[in-house]
Amino acid sequence: MAKADIPKLLDKALKSKAIKRGVGKKGPYASYKVNGKEYQVAYGDNGFIVSFYPVGK
Repeated sequence: MAKADIPKLLDKALKSKAIKRGVGKKGPYASYKVNGKEYQVAYGDNGFIVSFYPVGK
């Protein structure tokens, strides 16, 4: 997916079931698998998305 498709990629991730959820040093997060790649969504204490990034290679 091209960088311009980040909103679509995030939407696809959030519509799928999280493969892992937890609370790290910087707050709550959830991991999702989209198109064979793992992505992590970091949430603020207020529930808003703070960051969205790929995990691993």
